Amino acid sequence: MGLTIQQTILEQDYHEVSASQQGILGSRAVTKDGREFRYALAGATTLALGKLAQAPTLVANHQVVAVAAAVAAGATKITATLGATAATADQYAGGYVNITDSAGAGQALLIRGNSAAASSGVITLFLDNPVTTALTTGSKANLTRNQFGGAVIAATSTIDLILGVPQIAITAANYGWVQTRGISSVLVNGTPTVGAGVISSATTAGALDVEGTSAVTPRLGVIVNNAAVSTKYPVVNLSILN
Repeated sequence: MGLTIQQTILEQDYHEVSASQQGILGSRAVTKDGREFRYALAGATTLALGKLAQAPTLVANHQVVAVAAAVAAGATKITATLGATAATADQYAGGYVNITDSAGAGQALLIRGNSAAASSGVITLFLDNPVTTALTTGSKANLTRNQFGGAVIAATSTIDLILGVPQIAITAANYGWVQTRGISSVLVNGTPTVGAGVISSATTAGALDVEGTSAVTPRLGVIVNNAAVSTKYPVVNLSILN
């Protein structure tokens, strides 16, 4: 799989939802007026129009797992022993296996697909690019889903990547575009003024809060108009980095 070239989309494109995948998850697109979007798959619940969407939460028992068998440089398959959470077939397709410790540490390898695995079982990861440095059974790995696969509405305690804002409700387990940059309407909590920076809300799922002087959460945009009333959808100039 090579590099994806940014594409141009039309208004009907980002107002469409599809039950089948029509593009590469995470691919970028831009409208003729410069608004930017990323292609995403909704998780188990519908992504609401005008609410922040976030990446799926990491599976704790799929982190720092042991490589099950030695892997030679140039191989395109890795086996690893999971913790006490099962994995479904292709759960990590389009995601990454990162070697975090011991032989081969520092590699980030794109996953083409994976086998299903039982709780505490062995998963086989089929790679899109080959292993560059050999692995041993002492090597440790983290498994990360494609951040745009299985998106959910941003939680109030989110520690996951904010992906963007749907411009149409994206039905659960369906595909569509989420906006990352440019003018959008977004649910807001509180009453921010024009020019106020906004961040992911600590109290209202999927909403924006006014950025505080001590805020450490990344700024997601700036309020554009002065009709910013709590629980409404004012105009925001998005600047979501992902």
